[in-house]
Amino acid sequence: MKRSQIETLLQRWMAEGLIEPRQAEAILARYPLHSTSKTLTLIFAVIGVGCLILGLTLYISSNWEAIPDLAKLIALLALLTLTGILAIESHSRNRPTYLRETAYAATAILPLLTLALITQTFHIYGDLSHLFLVWAIALVPLTLLSLSTAVWCFQILAFQLYFLSHQFHYLTNNSWLESQILFAVVLALISQLWRLSPSQHHRYIGEYWALLSGFTACYIHGFVSSRNWWFLIAAVALLVLIYSVNKSRPHLLNLALLFLALIMIAFFFHYIYSYLYTALGFMIAGFFILATTWAWWSLHKLVARKSSQSEPPTPSK
Repeated sequence: MKRSQIETLLQRWMAEGLIEPRQAEAILARYPLHSTSKTLTLIFAVIGVGCLILGLTLYISSNWEAIPDLAKLIALLALLTLTGILAIESHSRNRPTYLRETAYAATAILPLLTLALITQTFHIYGDLSHLFLVWAIALVPLTLLSLSTAVWCFQILAFQLYFLSHQFHYLTNNSWLESQILFAVVLALISQLWRLSPSQHHRYIGEYWALLSGFTACYIHGFVSSRNWWFLIAAVALLVLIYSVNKSRPHLLNLALLFLALIMIAFFFHYIYSYLYTALGFMIAGFFILATTWAWWSLHKLVARKSSQSEPPTPSK
């Protein structure tokens, strides 16, 4: 809470007679007024570090061919070790979440760069999907040991890139759709294994990513193929909507309402708009958007109310 908010709160308490001015001064003494904003300092620090990293990256890229392959490999391995140590230290010392997750994200990306450099150095050629598969498997122990959200997201991305690149050479509309639906189903099932872990946040991310991938694939496929895929999305989205309200899962509620709105807009402009005047068409489209917004607001209030009712009461002292 900011100092200005604390001052406003204390003034209201003094006006209501809950505390005395002497107590308010004692509380404010615990929150000294800083001359320099921490947010502004952090912004300038991030800009400075970003400029240093960008300059170093540009310098290395401009002299990339002149650097020996062995030096490149050693530098990447050293950087991987350094980011790993930084992530472990941040985790053990309970550092801020953004610092810990940034270090884990760098530790998750660097193995892919190292594998790519190894294949280039030793002239190991093969299917690109194998590279993504090895990267995804290499991230499994790091995900289980760190319980990092960033590492879990990169592992999901690695598996999705594997499914996409596996279909690259004989890509057709059906094969691309089948690969994405298969990926979505596998990811949704694997995400349920996080029920055995205290980190339920990872399960929510996996479920959300799976539904987003499946819905997006079917939605795009509906433009180039049969519109029946849109009916399938609408049916599944309605089921997800009912489930999210019953189980108080707002992240799934947002996704279901988003794709229901996209389906309504797609059907409207594809089938109905061509038979209406322009002004009337936009009026009906605006009505659909406002109705969806009202539904989103009302259902979110319902989910929030159910969540507050399900929380155990605080024991009185």
